[in-house]
Amino acid sequence: MFKKLFARLRAPKNQGEKGTTLQGARWVKSYDVILSNMEGAPSYPLSHQLSIGSEIGNIIINDPSVSPRHASILLQEEVISIIDHGSVAGTFVNGTKIPAGKFIILEDSDKIMVGDLEVKIGLKTSAVENTGFAPPGHTHLEEDEEEEAEEEAEEEEKVEVEEDDEEEEQEAELEKTVTKSKVYSAAKNKPGFMAKPAKKKAKISLSLPSYDATNSLIRVFALIGDLLLSYIILVIFIPFDDFRGFLDSIPSLISETLDFEWKNLWVLISDEIPQVTEALTGVYGLLNDIVPILPLTLIFFLVRLVTTVIFSVSISEFFFGITGNFNKIWARIGGVFRVVIGMITGPLLIFDLPALASKRTFKEFITLTNTFVNSRVMIFFGIVLYLPLLVVIILVSPMVVGLEMVEPIPFNSVISQRVRAKVQVEGEAPVQKVEERSRYMGMTLTYDPQMVSLIPTFKFQGVRSKLNMKGSLEVFQRENERTITVELYKTFDLKELLQIGFRGNFLLQDQYQSIYNFAYSQENTNRFFKLPENTKQEEMFGKQVIDFTELALGLSVDNVFEMMTSKTPFIKSVVDYRHSLLDLLEYKDFSEIGVIKLGKLLCLKVTYDKQKPFDLIIPLLR
Repeated sequence: MFKKLFARLRAPKNQGEKGTTLQGARWVKSYDVILSNMEGAPSYPLSHQLSIGSEIGNIIINDPSVSPRHASILLQEEVISIIDHGSVAGTFVNGTKIPAGKFIILEDSDKIMVGDLEVKIGLKTSAVENTGFAPPGHTHLEEDEEEEAEEEAEEEEKVEVEEDDEEEEQEAELEKTVTKSKVYSAAKNKPGFMAKPAKKKAKISLSLPSYDATNSLIRVFALIGDLLLSYIILVIFIPFDDFRGFLDSIPSLISETLDFEWKNLWVLISDEIPQVTEALTGVYGLLNDIVPILPLTLIFFLVRLVTTVIFSVSISEFFFGITGNFNKIWARIGGVFRVVIGMITGPLLIFDLPALASKRTFKEFITLTNTFVNSRVMIFFGIVLYLPLLVVIILVSPMVVGLEMVEPIPFNSVISQRVRAKVQVEGEAPVQKVEERSRYMGMTLTYDPQMVSLIPTFKFQGVRSKLNMKGSLEVFQRENERTITVELYKTFDLKELLQIGFRGNFLLQDQYQSIYNFAYSQENTNRFFKLPENTKQEEMFGKQVIDFTELALGLSVDNVFEMMTSKTPFIKSVVDYRHSLLDLLEYKDFSEIGVIKLGKLLCLKVTYDKQKPFDLIIPLLR
């Protein structure tokens, strides 16, 4: 009797439509998808549907045998089925490859292979405290054989009868389930069949994050970002000799490492396909006038190489929310190999074109690396903020060339001095002028021998074998008995200097038409300091050079944006002209830069008021 009082509660024999409860609980089934041959055998709850793939799906598996969108497992009214989405390696059930695009009903004991990935369906039975509706077949009871053996004989017979009844009911329920499976299998083959979706898709917590593969358009944006950043570095650091020497040493270092001569390769290509080499030479020359191609290319690959070691992707890809492999160590090592392969095969677009279809380049495939987008918000900010910010920095980067801020230099554009020829008085004998040309001095002078005497002189500079002769011209004015020494300070080509100021800046053409026509004309520069016949044209040319020089020397942080909006947004060429002009002056401590007119010729005058005052005269002659 005591055994009957304290015996365990048992499930009733008959089951209704409502779930049978045991002390306020009911039994329910739950299914899991288990990746049994992966480390740790991760499992994922199956509430309605789970998709498996290397790029698209609920479960992302970075494995070569798994296609980007491989297969999906579906749970519909306690019927589990699987469909293959046309994968390369295929999907197998119990060793048989299933056809693509068809649902195959699964049993709990089926062995499933998704590529090389082993998948199992796990069944769990758990109790739920809340009572309510439960489908038939969800009530289970485990019998304890040891306790039943201790019960009375009469009780054992009753239990056996109850167990027999339960088995009969389970068999009936199994037959119903099989019937439903057959009906479902027949219905899904009919045209227009659609699986009944779940009322609410449950959230699935995955151990591997589900990222989107990098889109080809995002790759292009990131590539542009790296190029812009490389150009900024080139503009700011190119004045440093150590930086230029480092860039110059890279090609020779590669040649010594590979025992390969680049010149021999170019000669071989020129001999085999001369038309292609001529076209490439023309394109290279055109682009090189705008930006130095070789240094920019070297900096571009150095930026991608270094930042890949740090972020596992390039710095622009990082700012676009792109990440590397889940294995962070190999993401960096493999990423370095990927960049090196990209440097070698850059012109061969076939190595990057596969990304248009599979979202994975051939370089990533052979280096076993993948790139994923982990934030769509970062893509938005990358396009809206990051790229425009780089463009703005490029426009203003010439202001900090050599890490020195460009400061304004006072320029006096007013003609401060005129040298006039003596006016002939009526009744006087005409002035007999003499024209002499000095090749050493690079100038031609016309003067009145009664007023001026020219005395050529020279002196030696240096020691022993390094002696150099330096000539000069003593101009003696007879009227006031004054001597002026004229020395050749430096020679340069004015056309090349002005080409620097207009290089890659077509917006300056209309504003300085005379300078632009001269800088890009085929005429030779006037080799001698001699005014041509068309003096009006030369005067217009000189005034435009003065205006352009005043613009370049007056550039500063305060007026840079005003100049960018009124003159040209591309100030690099203007800053380059400024630096090139100042580099002609070895003495930097000048007191003033202004304008002087010698006869009818305009000249730039650089004045030095030190212990030995002198002026540098730069004739603005075409």
